[in-house]
Amino acid sequence: ALSVDPADADRVLAATDRGLLASDDGGANWHVLLAASSLVGATDVLRVPGHPLRLYAALWCGDVCPAGLDRVMRSDDGGTSWYPAAAGLPPSSFDSLLNRTALALAPSAPEVLYAATTIVEGGGQTSRVYRSDDGGLSWRTTEYRGSYLGLQAWYDNTLVVHPLDPDTFIAGGVGYVRSTDGGLTWLEIDPYAGGRDGMGDDTM
Repeated sequence: ALSVDPADADRVLAATDRGLLASDDGGANWHVLLAASSLVGATDVLRVPGHPLRLYAALWCGDVCPAGLDRVMRSDDGGTSWYPAAAGLPPSSFDSLLNRTALALAPSAPEVLYAATTIVEGGGQTSRVYRSDDGGLSWRTTEYRGSYLGLQAWYDNTLVVHPLDPDTFIAGGVGYVRSTDGGLTWLEIDPYAGGRDGMGDDTM
């Protein structure tokens, strides 16, 4: 994931397996902006429309996560300082395949964010989608109960919110699910229906 500063096109953020990287010269040189340790990467970076100094980053470990790692971090000063924005999200797991978190915010209501990941429940993996209405300060579980991520939350995991309606969004993985009421009810979408070859996450 990339984020370009709307006030300076040479200032770029990149979520990578080495952490959240920043460049001040259009990508010629990079430095680490956020990484709790050498084990921690970033899977998503979001910049709030109209408030370019507010950033969100989702952290992930390619190996065992450090104890107490927060899945989501927030910055209000363009990335100079960060603080946890993960209250209500599941704690990081010792299994790296369960730790990736997808993030999305609602362009029309920037305090509304969604996060998706996989948890272990009942002896198996299950997909979960969470919602925040206060800019990531707290999160609650939506009503989704299923496994659209399959066993591939570490790979196939993306979210997109309608540009005009904060309650309408799609969560994608091995399959796709859609909600039009902020996560209260869900429609399962089969990307292979009708003989199609499936739709890649990047199309979202």
